[in-house]
Amino acid sequence: MRLTLRTLLAWLDGVLPDGEQQELGAKVSSSVVATHLVDRIRTAVGRTAIGAPKTDGRGLTEDPNSVAEYLDNTLSSDQLEAFERICIESELHLAEVAACHGLLAELARDPTVQHGLHGDERQRIQQRLWGLLAGLKDRAATEHGATKSAGDGHHESRETAHAIRDAVAASTAARRPTAAAVQSVADPQRQPVRPAAGRSSLAAWAAAAVAVALLLTLAGVLAWSLLGGNLTGAGGRESQEVASVEPPPPAPAVENASPPPEASVATGATTEVPPAQPAQEAAPPAQPVAAVTAVEPLNDPAVPPVAMAAVQPAAEATPPAALQGAEQAASSAEPQDAVGFVGGEGVLLHLTESSETTAWSFFPVGSPLQKREDLLVPPAFQPELHVRGVTIRLLPETRAVLSLDADGVPRIEVVFGRAVARASRADARLGITAGGLLGTVDAGLLNPVAIEAQLDRFPGADPASTPPLVRSRIYAASRGLAWRQTAAGGLPVERPLEGIDAQGMLDAGMSLEWSSNGPGRVAVVRNRVLPSWIESGVRPERLEKAAGEALAAKVAATAPLARALRELAADKRAENRMLAASTLALIGEFDDLIEQLSAESPGRKLEQRQWSQLQNATVPLALARGGNAATRLYDSFVNRGPHGKADAIWAMARGFTDEELVAGADRALVEALDDPSLVVRRYASKALIDITQPTAVDRTRYRPDGQPDMRREGVLWWKNQLEKGQIRRGSLASGSAARAAGEPAVRAEESPESPAEGPAEEPVEE
Repeated sequence: MRLTLRTLLAWLDGVLPDGEQQELGAKVSSSVVATHLVDRIRTAVGRTAIGAPKTDGRGLTEDPNSVAEYLDNTLSSDQLEAFERICIESELHLAEVAACHGLLAELARDPTVQHGLHGDERQRIQQRLWGLLAGLKDRAATEHGATKSAGDGHHESRETAHAIRDAVAASTAARRPTAAAVQSVADPQRQPVRPAAGRSSLAAWAAAAVAVALLLTLAGVLAWSLLGGNLTGAGGRESQEVASVEPPPPAPAVENASPPPEASVATGATTEVPPAQPAQEAAPPAQPVAAVTAVEPLNDPAVPPVAMAAVQPAAEATPPAALQGAEQAASSAEPQDAVGFVGGEGVLLHLTESSETTAWSFFPVGSPLQKREDLLVPPAFQPELHVRGVTIRLLPETRAVLSLDADGVPRIEVVFGRAVARASRADARLGITAGGLLGTVDAGLLNPVAIEAQLDRFPGADPASTPPLVRSRIYAASRGLAWRQTAAGGLPVERPLEGIDAQGMLDAGMSLEWSSNGPGRVAVVRNRVLPSWIESGVRPERLEKAAGEALAAKVAATAPLARALRELAADKRAENRMLAASTLALIGEFDDLIEQLSAESPGRKLEQRQWSQLQNATVPLALARGGNAATRLYDSFVNRGPHGKADAIWAMARGFTDEELVAGADRALVEALDDPSLVVRRYASKALIDITQPTAVDRTRYRPDGQPDMRREGVLWWKNQLEKGQIRRGSLASGSAARAAGEPAVRAEESPESPAEGPAEEPVEE
């Protein structure tokens, strides 16, 4: 069998007979190009923000009929090569074809899709659909507004599409297929691939046809739900306002008054800004549902979302009057305190409280969000919060608190980490708290608004008695935003921060920056280059992605959360152990972390790169989070580290001031390079590099995990630096200046072994 894009998709979706599946798998594993393409397909399908081609597009790959013909193996041979070349070169089209193929393959495996629906089955599906749509109307309005504002007409709600899929799953009453997989894709030479035993190719096409017909019917139901059954004449189609599941409380009187003209934050120029809208949910003008572009698994965070082929609406949609009773019943069953739901990819944790205990627990995709949620994102994941028309993407290693202001506007507080917020309605608003930056974005959420909060500390400072340095930033990405300073809860601010007006416009590419060193002032910075994480997030490497899938499956299947993480921390794969230990450190448990940092036995010892990655991602943050976390970290050094070395390791992890170095800490660090314990040597080497910042060549002179004879030359070099008095933090050009400015000489996230990429910045002259 030839290794082509179509046969590769068939292999990925497991629809080939066993023999051909194994044959093609061997070819893929032996081909670097095929392996790379497989990774690209999985990455592209897993991206929620990639979109889909237009449903009314023209051209070879833009026309949905071309995709259908390609999947049906009816595309003309003279167009086949060009079509596959475009798909391979374009991530958007590659994701569309791969996801459509995956969906059809999944449906083809289920024999129940060949049977028609009886009246009672259709009614159950409709009732289930209305129940799910009741909690997804905000997201539907968001995606629909994005379609209108962008002029694309193709990016519909992923969550609404998943509601259709979930309704279909509910109608089958958990009847999972047991028959052999059915071949649904032929090879590029137009020679049909043999079907699996027990099923014919005709049955596969029949299954796909019935599946498409079913989706057409459900898309019609979706159209009525979005349009409210009321379309006015052509050219000016408008829908009646769709009521929210829970109307927010009325806005206070101050919000109903028109604010004065806002002054530009950056320049001080006066700019007219529309008055703030009351916090009331209203759907944008609706249009006929023309496409369903993505499906997200609601209950399985380990499964990435996949794009779905365009589906035209049914000719006759079910009248909404026949479903009003089902909608009312479903709405009454929804939690009254829910303000949104969890979406996106991967694992999200939230703090649960009971009369007996408070603990972190797994928060699955699709879970309702209450009026206040304390949230934590493990490494390698980027979940989303869909709250009253606003989508908030939380980046890895972020702690955030979601709440509602007094006027019902959602507020996201980033305690540490990063978040990106975006909406599609021009009247959407969002409260933001990041360090000392407290305010509300009254306009500008049609484009990304990024939030960042970092916790730093001075080397040598006692984490139990010295508060961390907090730095926060708010970025306006491709367009500007209207920023209004507020107090906690969105209330009017009594003393606005200096450096900007109480309300005004922040231009595109600029950011507000605040530091706890000057808590009463905020700076406006012009960024020549915005951080890459604002648009694309953080894309994990292959091993990190696999570890994320393992963690997602583990926490979904095992409770409580801490037990699942401890079991994964004992896994045989190093990347799985590291991810579990990092997540445990985020929730305040450090025993497994210190065990891995101190391990020396074969099969458990981390490579130097892995050790540096794990240490830099966990220990500095634990020290900066305050006395409780630091105390637990020290206890873990005592209980799980090498015997009698806890104080020495703790001192090196905490760092040294120049006064301590002069008093003899420099000599103790050089002597520790010959310590029998590997973790002591690693910490000593790291501390010396952090202090002196040597060149790349000098950093490689000493390897903590090398043999004694190989380490000897490096130790002699460091002893020479000791005799010259070079082991001083103040010898850095930036060291004394940083202390004079109140900044740490070395930032935790910018340690030499894991440099961080930051935007090029220049302050704006006031």
